[in-house]
Amino acid sequence: MFSSLAYGLIFFLIIAMNHKYGKAWEDAKTQKDKRARRRKARYEKNKAAEQKEFEESQQKRREAKRKRRQEDEKLDEIYGRRSEGFWAYDVESHH
Repeated sequence: MFSSLAYGLIFFLIIAMNHKYGKAWEDAKTQKDKRARRRKARYEKNKAAEQKEFEESQQKRREAKRKRRQEDEKLDEIYGRRSEGFWAYDVESHH
């Protein structure tokens, strides 16, 4: 008899504490949504920044490639094929 009374008391205590300190389901849901929205916004911001950084690096690489190509063409006009390096130098034709 006393055990069932104790269980009832504990159950009532749990319900009372939940009523006082627990959040309503809707509040919990909206807070979760807010967190998700914040996380998504942060992710989008980081993604945009990374994309911008990537595009800038690609632009720099393209510029460097173009500059190198122009220099190679200039050297090609001056020296012929030797601008490509030692191994491109045709040894056979210069004997």
